[in-house]
Amino acid sequence: MGVDAGALAPGTECHHICVDAWADMEVPLGTVFVSIPTLLDPGLAPPGAHIVHIFAPDWIDNWKARPLLAIPSVALG
Repeated sequence: MGVDAGALAPGTECHHICVDAWADMEVPLGTVFVSIPTLLDPGLAPPGAHIVHIFAPDWIDNWKARPLLAIPSVALG
């Protein structure tokens, strides 16, 4: 997702792992990974903006069972 550069505090790091319990790190949807690649390469986004990539891993079989239309989409503009 794209965010205004002012949304990030000075000194924000590029990579983050959010997990309630390390024992659950490999449980599907048990961990949220956040990456902000534009902190390392500002040229990846327009001036004054950052890219924030956020995901929670899951088993591919759980996604295969979902109808394609059930996956939400967001219009970027």
